Amino acid sequence: MKNKFVLLIMTFAFSCCCLSVFAQSKSSASVANRRTAVRYLKLAKQYAARQQWNEADSQAVLGLAYDDSVSDLWYIRAVANNARGGERFETLPYIEKSLEKNNWVDYNRDGARILYADLLSSTLRFEQAIKMLDETPLLYSADAEYIRIKCYYNLEGNENLEKARSKIDAARRVYPNDSRFADLFYKYEYKFQFANSTDKELLSEELNSESEETAENQKDILSEEKIDDEVKKIAANISLLVPKYKNPVNADEIEMFDAIFSEGEEQVRKIKAFYARGGKSPYFAIFALKLGVIDAVSALDSFYEFAGNKIDFAIIEEFVQLENLLADENCKKELAEYLNSFEGIITFDTDGDLEHNVEVKYHRGRPDSIIYDWNQDGKIDWQAICDFGLPKNIKLGSEIDVDYDEWPYASTISTENSLFNLIPKTLAWSPVDIVADKTIKNSLGLDFYIPICMEKEASDAIHEIRELNGNEEIISLKYVFNKKNLLKYISSMEIPISERADSHVQYLIQDGSILSARYFQKDYMYSVVDYKDGLPNLRLLDSDNDGIFETTVEYAPNPNPKKEAEDSFPLRTLEYEKSEVYEKLIQIDRDGDTIPDYSEFVNENFDKVCSWDGDGDGDGKWEMQYVRFAMKDDQILREESSFIKPITNTVVTISFENGNPVKVTDDGRSISVTKGFNDGFYWLDEVCGKSVEELILKSVNLKSNQGLATIVDSRTDSDRFFAIRIGKMIFGEKLPTSLIKNEKR
Repeated sequence: MKNKFVLLIMTFAFSCCCLSVFAQSKSSASVANRRTAVRYLKLAKQYAARQQWNEADSQAVLGLAYDDSVSDLWYIRAVANNARGGERFETLPYIEKSLEKNNWVDYNRDGARILYADLLSSTLRFEQAIKMLDETPLLYSADAEYIRIKCYYNLEGNENLEKARSKIDAARRVYPNDSRFADLFYKYEYKFQFANSTDKELLSEELNSESEETAENQKDILSEEKIDDEVKKIAANISLLVPKYKNPVNADEIEMFDAIFSEGEEQVRKIKAFYARGGKSPYFAIFALKLGVIDAVSALDSFYEFAGNKIDFAIIEEFVQLENLLADENCKKELAEYLNSFEGIITFDTDGDLEHNVEVKYHRGRPDSIIYDWNQDGKIDWQAICDFGLPKNIKLGSEIDVDYDEWPYASTISTENSLFNLIPKTLAWSPVDIVADKTIKNSLGLDFYIPICMEKEASDAIHEIRELNGNEEIISLKYVFNKKNLLKYISSMEIPISERADSHVQYLIQDGSILSARYFQKDYMYSVVDYKDGLPNLRLLDSDNDGIFETTVEYAPNPNPKKEAEDSFPLRTLEYEKSEVYEKLIQIDRDGDTIPDYSEFVNENFDKVCSWDGDGDGDGKWEMQYVRFAMKDDQILREESSFIKPITNTVVTISFENGNPVKVTDDGRSISVTKGFNDGFYWLDEVCGKSVEELILKSVNLKSNQGLATIVDSRTDSDRFFAIRIGKMIFGEKLPTSLIKNEKR
């Protein structure tokens, strides 16, 4: 007893030792991976210090392969992508990951918070950006204040505007050498103090529906130069810093704005000095002409210099309203001709954050292509290709293409694998309208067409419907798809299905109801379906691709259809339709003699009856039959298999409950059933040896039929065995000697 106790203690100690070694081994591997990741971090930092961003990013990727919990590595990936000019939507996941992991080695969380807040503010999430900077510990630096001011300028309300101005005034004291604050102040305050309309107002429905009288009453943007007293004070203080900036950002812009925010003779002097120095700014032509520093011809030349490449539409609108320009009929006519044949890019800022989110390429004075990125994250929301100003194709993200024969009526809608052909002039949908600008029309008498973009919220709204030209409905595409209204607009559609590899189905539709469908595997048509009242009625199927439709399926309405998913897409596939119909009858004729070899029928009680004509005589009478009874309240699955026994021609019936044989009868006489040596094999009456069972299995498995009846001869004696396969189960029975002798006679 003592020896047993000692052995037990030793065994327990050994087990504990093994567990400890295993834990230490696992811990050692983790430590080793961590050290390797940190080594890659050191290399990445060295490359980053030399601004070799591709190499820095590559080292960070290698480090993350060893330990993806190191925040520094995610941070370097974000910084590298940002420095290389990568899109914001690509950088955001990296910086979010670094903050989520919060496991820092050399850097700290504050740098990541600054970068994240900058990305948030640049993608219209201003409140989130401020929250990121203000969380404990609060970040205070030139970068942090710059982002805060930008956010407050963009948030609505006088309180936020006052905060922006207050912080600008404080920043010019604390950071007198940082020209970014002057640039930020001038651009936003110019929008508030001088511009008569922001692009956001410009691209609103209200402006485009305004009356001619209202448009004619618009005043010159410089006719009333009333600058807020507080803004004047801040501008005067910043003006003292402008000459002291070393390598300022947007140097010409800051100098030009400094002149704009000055008054009287000082304003004229600064603009003349800017002109003499050869400074370049799109605002120069506007103010220099207004103040008489240059004439209308020189103003046009200056305007052309900027408009020839890329120009903001707000500049164009301000320029065409100048009284000194419009007073010169020759210049007015020349400008109208220039815009009427304009070749270049015009940008629009529809949200007023001073960063364009719409870019339009013009050809011969009309939009040629339009790109819309609503939150400026670099991921294009939609882009349009135009034909002399009107969209002929609009691509929504990377998912949906809408083609137009006669805009705004869509002709086709396609995804990567699906195609919807629309009935002409039925579906008027577009995320953009093309209209003549009122201001240019009133100033120059020219119809200059610009895009009017739906706000993202309006484009995505399920029930959003608005008017086009006063009488045409433009419907949200999301509404069309999600509410299954597309059927009433289309004549045919082609969508992928999972029934076979590389398969798709083509539907023919009339009056919103499917008439027929053709199923293809690549280019081979293997099935056709006839519809009745929009639901499958009869299907012909070529299962073995021999060119013959050997399978026929008849459908009937399902009395208890499953509820259709609200946002299922594609709209209708055979799988979905089967929730509304069921396969009432299936018949298979493999030998082409018009007599089914197999049939499957669902009766009025929803019992499923499968029958096989397995003897090959083509008499249409079943030799095997399987019945699966409808489930009852006791939830027991009841099945019944019957077959015609050769020689005696008696009916053998096997009853099952939950897959197990419970009763066997031969012409009404009960006989025993015994599980064989192999799974799924059963003996009727006498159980024979394992070798005989293997012989039967080998013979039956030579054919793939689900229903099969055959006689197997013994290799060693005159015994014969009857074998039948129904589904996955095989039954064997030794034939009586007397029956064999009678058959031979």
